[in-house]
This record gives sequence, C-alpha cells and structure tokens, in this order.
Amino acid sequence: MLTVVIKAANGCNLACSYCSVGEKTGCRRADGPRMEELLLYACRAAAARGETALHVILHGGEPTLVDAGAYRLAIGRARAEFPKLDIRLSMQSNGLSIGEDMLALIREYDIHMGISLDGSQEIHDSQRKSAGGAPTYRRAVENIGRLERAGAHPSCLMVLTRSALDKGYAYLAFFEERGLSLKINPLLPCGGAAAHPELALRPGDYASYLIGLYEYVLERDIRVSVAPIEPILYAIVHGQGIRECSFQEECSRRFLCLDDLGNIYPCGKCADMDRFRLGTIWTTPPGELGEHPVLRALAARRGERLPAACRSCRFVNLCHGGCSAQAAMDGDVSAAPALCADYRMLFSYFHGEGLKRLRQELKRHRERLLKKIGG
Repeated sequence: MLTVVIKAANGCNLACSYCSVGEKTGCRRADGPRMEELLLYACRAAAARGETALHVILHGGEPTLVDAGAYRLAIGRARAEFPKLDIRLSMQSNGLSIGEDMLALIREYDIHMGISLDGSQEIHDSQRKSAGGAPTYRRAVENIGRLERAGAHPSCLMVLTRSALDKGYAYLAFFEERGLSLKINPLLPCGGAAAHPELALRPGDYASYLIGLYEYVLERDIRVSVAPIEPILYAIVHGQGIRECSFQEECSRRFLCLDDLGNIYPCGKCADMDRFRLGTIWTTPPGELGEHPVLRALAARRGERLPAACRSCRFVNLCHGGCSAQAAMDGDVSAAPALCADYRMLFSYFHGEGLKRLRQELKRHRERLLKKIGG
C-alpha cells in the first residue's frame, strides 16, 4: 500500500517551542481545486504502482485550518474517478480547531484522527501554546472527547523533550482510562527546536525513557499501547522488520509527500528539504517517480549502499539502516541517523531483558487466568 502525506496547510494555530518547521510568516491553505489536484495525483501514483489501496495522511502545518468543504470536494472526486482504489484517510492534528463541519467530515469519511498530546498537562502546556501564548491541553482533551463521542476513536502523538524526562509516567493513566494508543517520537534537532537547546535530548535519553516506561507499564499492569515499543517487540518476537516508516526497507517506494504548492517529496520528514524535492504534481508524471535519482539513491541506501556501520550491526534486519531523512539532517544521507545509538540500545534491551520480562509477565497472567477458571 502506498502512503501519501498531504501537507495542505503550511501554517499552524500553535506556536510550539520545538516546531519542526520553525517560524513561518502567514499561512497558505489549499482550496478545493488544489486539494483535488493533490489527492488525484496521489491516486494516480498508487495506480501507477499497481496498488489496490492508498493511505492518505492529511497533515501540515495544521490540516484542520483547511476548509472541510475542500477536503469533501477532493475526496468525492477521487473516489468517483478511482472506484476500485481503497482510499483510507487519516489526519494528524493538534486537536484545537475541530468544528462541527470538520467533525461531520471525519464521521462521513471515517478519517482516523491522530491528536498531538505531550503526555501530562504540565509538559504539554509548557511546550504547546497557542499563537497567543495560551495553554492548549484542556482544549485538545475536550476535542478528543468529542471525537470519541462521534465514534472516531483517535490516537495520540507525544513529542519527547528533555522537560519530560524526570516527570515520571503517571500521565499514562489518562490514556489507559480512555483506551487511547500513544506514539512517542523523540524531539529532532531541526526547525524551532534548534533555538531551544534546553529541550534537546542527549544520547541515550530516548531509549532510557522508553525502557523506563515499559517497565513501569509491566509493573503496574497498565493496559496501554505505546509505539515504538509495541512494533519493536512485535518485530523481535516474529523475527521480522519493524513496521514503522523509519525502519522500512522499501520506504522509498511506500511513501510520498505532497505540499500545498504541489511539490513532491519522498516523505513528510523530507518536506521543505530542497535536495529531496522530486518535482511537482504538474511536471513529474506518477509513473516516472520510481526512476527519480533521489528515490533511487534512497533505495540504494537501504540496499547496496547501506552504510558500513549498519552492515556490521547485528540489528540491521530490524531497522535496515534507519531513517534516511534523519541521517540527512546531520548533513550526510549515507551516514547513520542521529538516533542510531538510542535504537541500538532499545533493540539490545528488548532482545534480552525486555523480552525476558515480557515472558515473565505473560506467565503470571496465564497463572492468574488458570486460577480464575479453576475457581
């Protein structure tokens, strides 16, 4: 399945201290005709690759700043022109601007919602303020509730910064109570984050935090799904690669990104990086994308041009060299990504102690279940 990230708005109604884009003046938003062009190009790209399904992630900036009518027009046209293509829709939002029309759109097209929520209210409100400087946690949580009542079943995304490292994991109770899955991404040193070194993670911080969270969850029998812990464990138990874009061997074939100006990039992380620009939706036919030098180079980095350090790593079959876009942020796409040491630490833990603790926990669950059945 092809996944296409559509960045339909380049601005946002938040002023997050760590924004990956950084400060921008103004906010461009795709109108109905532009959204049609973007979504139809995504469909043609999927068809050119022989795909029967297409996953579209509406992103930004903040995608809810685009008029719901523009999305409705584009989705209707795409489904009419590609009736045999299974078009699945997601949206990654800060959760602040979900009006009734947007909520109706989400229900009508079964759009899976991802809402950014940085763990506890304290941490979230210190980092994710509105453009006017106001806290945003309560509003985001209120809109999560509205989505749940509408049957949208959202998930959440947390950006881990140094501010959260010593604050514990008590916030997980909220996600458990609501049945919300959580993905924890590390803060990357780009965009606005460069101006806030106090938020920057040090080598090993990300891995240590996730390991601590895993042990906290097991010790307290907390029922919550947390990525990347769950995908990593699944991959290790089943002897396969990790089902996350950063680690997929064929990421250069499985992902694309389109911005509101019609520019094409290999993925959302590459957007705004001119060296990765593949052309525009008007100048680059979908059927020719596979031969683009940039995509060929990215594919080679996962294959015959895999970095030397990756070739000798015992975890290479898990991550296949890691994220090329992250490597490029350090200036050399052929190098190991910035978080390579953290992921090696995670992989080593979950291959050993982490897997051992999981087996012990499963054994305890089995024993409790047998006692319950036996009266």
